[in-house]
Amino acid sequence: MIIYSATKRQFKEDVVLNRISDLIRNNLKEHGLSGGSISEYRSWQNSLHFMRDVIDDPEIPENVMVAIEYQIPGTSKRVDFMMIGADQSGHINIMIIELKQWYRAEKVADEMLHSVRAYTGNAYRIVSHPSYQAYSYAVLIKNFSDQIQNEHISIIPCAYLHNYDPNYINALNDEIYKVWYDE
Repeated sequence: MIIYSATKRQFKEDVVLNRISDLIRNNLKEHGLSGGSISEYRSWQNSLHFMRDVIDDPEIPENVMVAIEYQIPGTSKRVDFMMIGADQSGHINIMIIELKQWYRAEKVADEMLHSVRAYTGNAYRIVSHPSYQAYSYAVLIKNFSDQIQNEHISIIPCAYLHNYDPNYINALNDEIYKVWYDE
């Protein structure tokens, strides 16, 4: 289930007119889904303005579709931001963008080699590396959808940490995470 879906043009308008967070929160309520707390609302306000700036690129067609808070079927997981459109050869692509407002993160050498320590939810917590999180969402979506498999739709996962201090980038780019950020 997609909580918000629009063309790039409509998304930009919803952000500029400062109605995007209300639309998302209201759609969550209409579908009887949890979410929309004040902290989540503020994160939409913050992160989606950055995403508007990112996609406000003339090389990205105005009719590219934007999806926000896509609930992955059979899970409680929601994808923050997706763009769906055809490339120059007409091949359909889905870009998954995991949004983080982190200022910094620290390496955690756990057994799975996909955890970091970051300030989130008003405390430092051990959480998934953003690249791993985006990758795992891509795998879940691909495995769930026969259409994606049968039509060979590409899913491109990535993460965007728009508040991240470049002085701490080595923690996220550490060699132990290479398999995830290469994906």
